[in-house]
Amino acid sequence: MKRTITRNDKIIAVPWGQMDFSPSVSPSPSSASTPTATPPLPQSVILTLKTGPEIPSSGLHWHEKHTEHIQILQGAALLTIGDRTGIFTEEDGVVTIPPFIIHQFMRADGIPEGEPYTEMELVARVWSDPADGDKVIFFRNLFSLVKDGRDTLWGTVITVLSVFAVSWAHDNYLVFWKGPNFMGRKVQARVMKAVTYTVMGMVVGVGRLASCRGIMTSIHRAISEVSRAVYKILYSYPFVLF
Repeated sequence: MKRTITRNDKIIAVPWGQMDFSPSVSPSPSSASTPTATPPLPQSVILTLKTGPEIPSSGLHWHEKHTEHIQILQGAALLTIGDRTGIFTEEDGVVTIPPFIIHQFMRADGIPEGEPYTEMELVARVWSDPADGDKVIFFRNLFSLVKDGRDTLWGTVITVLSVFAVSWAHDNYLVFWKGPNFMGRKVQARVMKAVTYTVMGMVVGVGRLASCRGIMTSIHRAISEVSRAVYKILYSYPFVLF
């Protein structure tokens, strides 16, 4: 898929919203819950979700190397953090999500508490700790992929493969199955992660084959991604073997 060069774009707009990468954007001091809520500006982004019935959510996912911070600047968000879901507005200040905690971000239109905000765009500031720029790179790639996506079967396939590759490379692990409830939380979490590593590793491997120019290079990279997934499963969760 041909990609548009967006590395210098301050704003990347897509049909359902936009991402502002401008380093000059900052929330008002009164909306921050603590003095430490304002990280270096170049490492934060401002997400805007438009109004409407078909605005996508982030989907359930987790991070392993970063603590994520979300600050609602306008409107209302429905946030799932672990096993709890609630509505958050500007009055709630900064929401902190530690590593390995599954979470999801979306508009709050679907619940009664969110009705007053239905006609209001949702605006949120997002950043990560450590402030290594990985979150900015992830969002820049993600929004660029959506912007360049083609409304065809093959275009959709390539976009999905690319989104998986970007997520896999930038510490965003998607939840496909939470695991069996009857086995307890620890085993359930391990099964959930094993499924994610397997699915994402395989899909990213296929994506390498589909997108790389040289066939031998693409095969080597595909094997590398699948091997990485297998290593994460066997090294971190040896119980899967038994």
